[in-house]
Amino acid sequence: MTRTLLIEEQELFRHSLKSLIHSYDCCTILGAYPSIGVLPEVAKDNTPELILLSIHCISDNAEVEINQLIDKYPISKIVVISDEINQVDFDLLSKLDVYAFFSFHSSPIELKDLLCNYDKYAVTHQMKIDAYTREKLRAQSSDSINEKIEFSKRELEVLNLVCQEQSNFEISETLGLSVRTIETFRRRMIIKTGCKNMIGVIIKAIQYSEFGQINFKRSY
Repeated sequence: MTRTLLIEEQELFRHSLKSLIHSYDCCTILGAYPSIGVLPEVAKDNTPELILLSIHCISDNAEVEINQLIDKYPISKIVVISDEINQVDFDLLSKLDVYAFFSFHSSPIELKDLLCNYDKYAVTHQMKIDAYTREKLRAQSSDSINEKIEFSKRELEVLNLVCQEQSNFEISETLGLSVRTIETFRRRMIIKTGCKNMIGVIIKAIQYSEFGQINFKRSY
């Protein structure tokens, strides 16, 4: 079991990714935190093997955050999740000895493959972000650009609670709505995303939510 730690400041994305990783039988997630500053002390025999660090602007704060993690967990491998990187970003992450890079647009299947087989990826994933890889990520982003999905504020609230593994009854209690209404919101999100179930909706949210493909309305 790969011991994994997640750092992501945005609550919905953090809960979504945590829920996705929980579904992998090859991983155990030690915790999901909004920032490096709130990371707890971890026992030496329970040190994370991989740390997933979400950085939305690599040029602004990557070096400081990665060095903080290296100081705190010197034997852990760091996987940066961000938008597609440019050559300057790539050179910086390489200099900092980051183990792997994943675009927010990468397939969750690729992420699972890395988490379950991280010790076998010294060649294929260890910052080998060449022109072909960047072009592939760019193509994935372009393929989905027309897939506009709009979630209402209430649907977003329901999705957030689903990612926290709350049942329909628990969500209805939290939001003060009937169970039937919660079921309706879930069904709408499944229909909007073209998924078969809520796991698919969560994956869609992870892939597209912060990058223009899912629009979060502020009206109900």
